[in-house]
Amino acid sequence: MAARWSGSGPGGCEAGRGHDASREASGQECLTAVGHLVMAAGVPHAPYLPEVAATGGPGHRVSTLFGRVADELAEARPDTLVLVSPDHLVNFFFDNLPTFAVGLAATCDGPHETATTMARVRVPGEPALAAGLLRHCLAAGFDLARCERVRLDHGLAVPLHFLTPRMDLPVVPLYVNAVAEPLPGAARCFQLGRTLRQFIEEGTADGRRVAMVASGAFSLEIGGPRMGEADEAWLEEAAGLIRAGEHRELARRATPERFAAAGAESAELLAWIVVLGALEGCRPTFCETDVRARHSREAACYAAWRPA
Repeated sequence: MAARWSGSGPGGCEAGRGHDASREASGQECLTAVGHLVMAAGVPHAPYLPEVAATGGPGHRVSTLFGRVADELAEARPDTLVLVSPDHLVNFFFDNLPTFAVGLAATCDGPHETATTMARVRVPGEPALAAGLLRHCLAAGFDLARCERVRLDHGLAVPLHFLTPRMDLPVVPLYVNAVAEPLPGAARCFQLGRTLRQFIEEGTADGRRVAMVASGAFSLEIGGPRMGEADEAWLEEAAGLIRAGEHRELARRATPERFAAAGAESAELLAWIVVLGALEGCRPTFCETDVRARHSREAACYAAWRPA
């Protein structure tokens, strides 16, 4: 639980405690318990990554990069994880495909796909927090769809496999359409991230320590004429802007035309842009790129942030 207080000095103010005269006398007046964004990250989610890591062992680059993000997450001690990803036609299809959706399920299970060797898992949701997020976003002009039944796909299951292997951290899935045009604009995704940060920080998150993780590739094409190619120049351009904290500039450059040039699935970067919108130009503690080939060639990035 996090809390805000006025004044400064050692000790701090713990949420949930009663009136403390000594703290009041020192100028540390405890205010309302509020949420706090304690950590953010971005990772890829190719369904074969768990197998690659298991085969390559702890020294493999995939294991090492996911391990760095997992360490940052563990050190931040979040109560809840908001996981931002496209849905890969597991919960939605082309006849019913929302631009943005939030999962209000009490539990989520999966992955419900055959293109992975991952074991089926079940993770707890956070329906009360998700409902509050939905209400806050609606009031802010974001018409999120509500999804009270959530089936995990690899976009959620792969990050959870590496980052929360005990599957005990409550998850709020937030879906961003990155699979079919018309896509949401990057500026709109960025503003959604700012709205999420406002929800977390202004007391509507009920004192929770919240982490946000974006899930997606930067350059990828599956089943198209450029399958097997990766736009490494775009990967390094985007990663360079992330390292510099130039998040708005990345959103400006992340156009549908740029995504199309980088590969049909490259709009998965929109999930990252949602998270970047919550970070106000914060520079990452680390940001590493990785280009990997299996069924196709994928240009991906791993990054973590510890917001002030």
